[in-house]
Amino acid sequence: MTEAMPERNGAVPISSRKMVRFTPNMPVEIALQCTDGIRVEGRYGDRVKYTLTDDRTMYVDAFVAERIKELDVQPGEIFQICKCQAKKSNRKTIYWLVHRDGELGTQLERDLLKSLDRANASRTTPP
Repeated sequence: MTEAMPERNGAVPISSRKMVRFTPNMPVEIALQCTDGIRVEGRYGDRVKYTLTDDRTMYVDAFVAERIKELDVQPGEIFQICKCQAKKSNRKTIYWLVHRDGELGTQLERDLLKSLDRANASRTTPP
């Protein structure tokens, strides 16, 4: 039996299990159902909503959506998105990498991904 989701302020909340959450410095493999995202307004500014082949939903900033268009990603094609976080003195900087599987873009992106791999490996390796 399917139970209806409760309404909150007239809106039906989206299940957070079905939404992609980007963990800093951890690439996520993505495959879109359709390459045309839907522009939505939110409290964090305009974003683009995509539905993925596994029925999850992904919200990204407009410049990430533009990068997806630049790559000419096709429906069902697997590619990666990484929310990168770097610390400069006392500030954290967030930037995004979007690339096809096996295609690492610029030298800077390749160097960054290698650095992230090393950082993630050191986090998971016991002392």
